[in-house]
Amino acid sequence: MKNELYLATHDCVSAPMPRKCAFIKRVQKRSGVGECVLVKVSPLLPTAFQDGPMQDFEQIILAFLGGRTIEDVGRGDVIADIVICPKYTSGLLDERACSRVGTGSLHATYEEALQASPLEEQ
Repeated sequence: MKNELYLATHDCVSAPMPRKCAFIKRVQKRSGVGECVLVKVSPLLPTAFQDGPMQDFEQIILAFLGGRTIEDVGRGDVIADIVICPKYTSGLLDERACSRVGTGSLHATYEEALQASPLEEQ
């Protein structure tokens, strides 16, 4: 299993640079569909949760799309929704208390994430 991966955010306009994600744990969703992992992200991800002020988040949940898992990172295209759940600490994840704030591609190295980053297009 990957303990470290890199996220290239594609629609977090305020902070499009690649981010290092350190695996914390797998998260079980109430719906039971798709793999989710809780990661510590660096640099922090600035975003507004619901209608609140801009905040920097140190932990995010990556919700893998297309049946992919964390084990697939580094083996082809792996895309995940970026989810913020400020009140989540443990147990079953109630998606109703979360907000999807973007989408990103996941990579085994920083260099791969940088190449996939929108920053490369500027």
